[in-house]
Amino acid sequence: DIFFRNSKEEYFHDNTQPNQLIRIRGDGSVMISSRLSIVAKCPMNFENFPFDVHICGFLFSSYQYTKEDLELIWRKSKGGSGTPAVIVPEKKAFAKTGHIGQRLLQFKLVKYTVANDTVMSPTGEYSTLVVCFQFERALIYYLLNTYFPCYLLVVLSQVSFWINKEATPARMTYGSMTVLALTQMSISERQTVPKVSYVTAYDFYITSCFIFCFAALIEFAVVNHFT
Repeated sequence: DIFFRNSKEEYFHDNTQPNQLIRIRGDGSVMISSRLSIVAKCPMNFENFPFDVHICGFLFSSYQYTKEDLELIWRKSKGGSGTPAVIVPEKKAFAKTGHIGQRLLQFKLVKYTVANDTVMSPTGEYSTLVVCFQFERALIYYLLNTYFPCYLLVVLSQVSFWINKEATPARMTYGSMTVLALTQMSISERQTVPKVSYVTAYDFYITSCFIFCFAALIEFAVVNHFT
């Protein structure tokens, strides 16, 4: 009666028949294998977004039998050989077939660890197995679509300092264009970033770029006023 404690949704595969395997060996050992898909919850902290690292895991234990009746332990490989308790497909294992292994769209799997734990509940203490996966966000998307364009807009806003102060249309064009472009980029990118109530590293960067661009526009108004 093993169940996943932090699962939100799970289902067994039954195409074309139930994907389950039971083997009873001559020494009395029993192997039970089932194909199962799970959607699990993982608390995340996005203060360093998009340079954030998250640790997500699975916790599974018995639903009925307490630690006095059943204790779960991870299988240990003997002498560094044998099948490990958790198997994650590597990228090189799929080189011939063209697959990419454990690669995800937004994250990179850095490492994983296994541990044993005991969960307290009103019905008793339950032996629990824990496997944790450490994910690191892939930065290439945000560097190419947000950070680098914002950097160019800030550089473009500083070009107005090299334009003659009498060239009002040119300086206004540079200042207004960079501020509006940065505002529009910030609004569009907000649709893809996590919706959190605290300030992230992404917010600090966008705000800093906006301050530089807006300050360049204010500089023209101050210089024009006093001259």
